[in-house]
Amino acid sequence: MGEIGNFLVSIAIFAGFLLIFIFAIKGARKKLRSQLEPIANALGGELVSGWLVNNYVRIPGYDYEAQVVITPRGKNTPPKLTIRFLDQLDFQITITAENVLTGVLKKIHLAREVEIGDPIFDQKYLISTRDRDKVQAFLLSGSRREAVDFFFSNGFSRMGTFQNSVGAEKNNYQNQDLDPGRIREDLDRLRKFISG
Repeated sequence: MGEIGNFLVSIAIFAGFLLIFIFAIKGARKKLRSQLEPIANALGGELVSGWLVNNYVRIPGYDYEAQVVITPRGKNTPPKLTIRFLDQLDFQITITAENVLTGVLKKIHLAREVEIGDPIFDQKYLISTRDRDKVQAFLLSGSRREAVDFFFSNGFSRMGTFQNSVGAEKNNYQNQDLDPGRIREDLDRLRKFISG
């Protein structure tokens, strides 16, 4: 076999790997669509999907666009459910549950924590922001703190502002987390978090 033959074999091998990759992506997208379609149908939403965007459900009936996003398991990341509104607060905030790691980070002063003055709440959550006064005033609302408690008691791992949205994330979601009634309740609680 000459140089042309070797080149053609290389092209054929590359094309084979490319086809396998494309079919794997299509299979993963089909699975995500099958998980999101019942949510879209039950809540009157629209399933949005494509090659260059995450599959998600756009749900009407709120002041701001509501979205339910499922991110598949990655090489080093668990599958994730994100509930969010395309709404902006005038500050950035991240809320996570306190754990051993956050405790160590606080002790060595690598975590910037904001405390709101509620000892039980402050003990349960790590609140990170650069706008301390705005966040403290925002979280003075009891209904907002109740919404935070709701999400974390239901297995969500993070809340806050993410790229022009306000949302809550749950790693390693289960099938029952995708129940349309539960999704509607999550969206209503997130709306209470935003509006107070």
